Amino acid sequence: MSSANRSHDLLALVIIDIDHFKGYNDTFGHPAGDVALVALANLLKIQMKRGNDAVFRLGGEEFALLYQGKSEQAAVKLIEDIRVAVESLDQYCNLEKKITISAGLLLINSKQNIAVESAYKLADKLLYQAKNSGRNKVVTSN
Repeated sequence: MSSANRSHDLLALVIIDIDHFKGYNDTFGHPAGDVALVALANLLKIQMKRGNDAVFRLGGEEFALLYQGKSEQAAVKLIEDIRVAVESLDQYCNLEKKITISAGLLLINSKQNIAVESAYKLADKLLYQAKNSGRNKVVTSN
């Protein structure tokens, strides 16, 4: 947050969930689910290349990203690029079936004073809006 404040960048917190992952595990088995999780984690690590970008596995099939964006458009473009890349993961690794993700993107500007717990809850709420509105999409805060 300090770095985003100094550079007047937006801080982006994204929570990502693999769509219908329980069904994927139930159909293809947990080892296949593990392959999908590793493939997604590797893709996220590749996409999040700057030194202060962070990728976390929250548990199960949920991941979080924390990064700075020069603008709202740049922050949204990164997560949209990731969403599109996930649709093609099955071409590059041994997935049983194509996977998709839903994401909640919370944009925090340098003037906002928001607690970590509040930011997480807001990003999670955005994720569930993405899931409830059809999945395989990104919902962004205003």
